[in-house]
Amino acid sequence: MESPESPEECQRQTAAALGLLQRLPPQDLETDLDALIKIAPHLEHSLAPYVTRPLKVKLDPEQNRYFVACDYNCDGSTHRSPWSGRYCPSAEHGEAEDERLFRPSERLRRLEETFNEVFDAYTTSYYEGSVSSVYLWDLDEGFAGAFLVHKELSKATSSDRKGVWNAVHVIEVKESANSHFSEYKLSSTVLVHLEVAGQSADQTLDCS
Repeated sequence: MESPESPEECQRQTAAALGLLQRLPPQDLETDLDALIKIAPHLEHSLAPYVTRPLKVKLDPEQNRYFVACDYNCDGSTHRSPWSGRYCPSAEHGEAEDERLFRPSERLRRLEETFNEVFDAYTTSYYEGSVSSVYLWDLDEGFAGAFLVHKELSKATSSDRKGVWNAVHVIEVKESANSHFSEYKLSSTVLVHLEVAGQSADQTLDCS
């Protein structure tokens, strides 16, 4: 697909791509999105604000704790752990490259550490066996953050059911230097996929 010559044409193609993705199976979203971007690379950035990829989980070897890997903590092909603040896997070209990877300001990093401990306690209580992460980044007039929960149905709990719950809560905080008030804007997305086997081997209920 050729790159559009005008902003109006780009908007039209973006709307068409979103309409197509909405009609395809949600559990195949990531595969379908990658295929679409391969056909029309110029749509990658225009689709990003409207499409939430399924969350993945990685292990932080330094802290031996799992964390959510997604677009909000990605820099190139590596992801930043909220527990140690380091990228996993490490940068290919050593410390010099690692120092150039994105990190929040010192103030936000301290706030991020607190948010992760509190959010981890919350998800442990309400989402047994889940993995949660919080990532913050600076804005011109405040900051923004992503609060993420990834929960998979345990195979030990049920052999005939498979399920995944992905919750993405993005908050934008606008701070005013001349006021004690802050303005908050929250956007939440929940992706649920559930498969339940029927009485016979060829019967499966697939809900997304």
